[in-house]
Amino acid sequence: MRHHSEQYEDDLINGRVQNKRRIKSRWLFGLLLLTTAAQVLTVCLAGEFFPACVNAWIILLLTALLVRDRLMMNRALRQVEQACRMRTDFLATISHEIRTPLNSIIGFSELLAETDLDDEQAEYLDPILLNSQNLLVMVNDILDFTHLSTGKLRAHSEPTSLTSLLEHLEKTYYSIAARKGITFAIIPRHLHAETVAVDAMRLTQCLANLLSNALKFTSQGHVYMWVESFQEQGRAGLRFDIEDTGIGISPAQQVRIFEAFTQGDSSPTRRYGGIGLGLTLAYRLADLLGGRLTFTSEPACGSTFTLCVPCRVCGSLHADGAESTLQCAV
Repeated sequence: MRHHSEQYEDDLINGRVQNKRRIKSRWLFGLLLLTTAAQVLTVCLAGEFFPACVNAWIILLLTALLVRDRLMMNRALRQVEQACRMRTDFLATISHEIRTPLNSIIGFSELLAETDLDDEQAEYLDPILLNSQNLLVMVNDILDFTHLSTGKLRAHSEPTSLTSLLEHLEKTYYSIAARKGITFAIIPRHLHAETVAVDAMRLTQCLANLLSNALKFTSQGHVYMWVESFQEQGRAGLRFDIEDTGIGISPAQQVRIFEAFTQGDSSPTRRYGGIGLGLTLAYRLADLLGGRLTFTSEPACGSTFTLCVPCRVCGSLHADGAESTLQCAV
């Protein structure tokens, strides 16, 4: 049902744009015809019929050339739009088709890992499972990026337990930080609500991209996520500060860090994998949620990404309940 409503909205917007183009073209064409008629009438009244005909012919020729160029531009624009739609549909279809067998590989690999394996078999199975999961993340990023680029994603706010959201993120990235020997913590502070109205899935996805990026580029030290409430122009909101002690971002990379398919190290021998969509997705998801994503960074000194998202308070927080359920991984 939601898919049909989104398609209807897209068709309605495209129809409005086309109607505006038609109206502008008709007004321009009418203005040229009115100018031609005025020119002919003025010169005829002055008794110079031949110059009037020449001027009218020139104006009509220019009008015909303008109309022809307009038609060619509209045809080229339709071809470009069709090509973009075909590319988008192809990416969405191929992403879905790749994701299905990948989930099967990951599922059976996890089941196989629970059986009695010797050390050599376990050593062979670990990279299969790890690389399959990494490939699934890439496929999901491409699919989400495609949907965001075409405007098909919509934010849907609903009452969400902030404690549950933070606990889910903490449990997801606890083991990753522990394997790398990194201190990891989610630290609520100055929270004034337990239940807020926000798109929990998109917010979790945005924070997951930021946390994954921080953990990937941090080999020692810590990754902290500070969470607090704020008021801005009479509206409530949540602020998330993801602080890491990783490699940082050079000034040259900072100007295009949110561009799609951009890597901090683009050399063929770069240490870190990925396709360069994590921060791009986080930035666009922040915009989709009506918020903003900013950052500060220094090379070799780490980075801090700040996500501010508006929300509506639905329930109050009781006695630091959220803080007591979160833990710190070393």
